[in-house]
Amino acid sequence: MDLKELNDLITIREYTVNSTSNPNIDKKTIRQLDGILLLLDIKIVEMITSNDFKEYIGFNNLPETIKEMRLEKDKHLIKARNIMKGERIGS
Repeated sequence: MDLKELNDLITIREYTVNSTSNPNIDKKTIRQLDGILLLLDIKIVEMITSNDFKEYIGFNNLPETIKEMRLEKDKHLIKARNIMKGERIGS
């Protein structure tokens, strides 16, 4: 996975977005920049939805990760409920 290329594309995209709001750039160029943004988005999405990138970030572990996050959230909710019950009893 070439993260440098991905990072470079994102940096170029950010520059292009900022340039589209520059009042000193003429409308024709803004239209071209809008087209470039579309092409950059397509390229970036292709890269981050590729199998290489998914493997790099561990996308196959997503269901397990979501399950773990839900368990952690539930633990925090239970703790918060217990605290609330304790505060009510003590008031």
